[in-house]
Amino acid sequence: MSKNLKTTISLGSKINELDVLSKQLTKFFSQTTHVNLINPINLLLEELFSNTIKYGQCVDAAVNIELELTSDTLKIIYMDNGIAFNPLTFIIEPISNESIEDRKIGGLGIQLIKTMTNQLDYQRIDNQNILIMIKNIS
Repeated sequence: MSKNLKTTISLGSKINELDVLSKQLTKFFSQTTHVNLINPINLLLEELFSNTIKYGQCVDAAVNIELELTSDTLKIIYMDNGIAFNPLTFIIEPISNESIEDRKIGGLGIQLIKTMTNQLDYQRIDNQNILIMIKNIS
């Protein structure tokens, strides 16, 4: 790929907007040789979006997702207007031998995001959560 490819996806308060997300990701990655990223990035962003809707405590959620693809990295900036939440400070308990029914709720989505990306940064600016994720693709 000779140039950077960028797009912005905006989502609101309804969980059914996951369809919009999926379609926009497919459109974005279909322009590249990285169509294999559609499903994992969709999963990662679905997790973030559903957590914003379920736990963000915002009356009218506003989510903006910026994607920038270069020859060797994918940069994702996920911004929402939910309550301040830094997933990087969330302590993830080690996976135990407990059954899924007996495990404490929470943390698996954050573990997924940490596993699927190579670099994470969080900022809180103007009542916005900003999670910057870098994924190496080379």
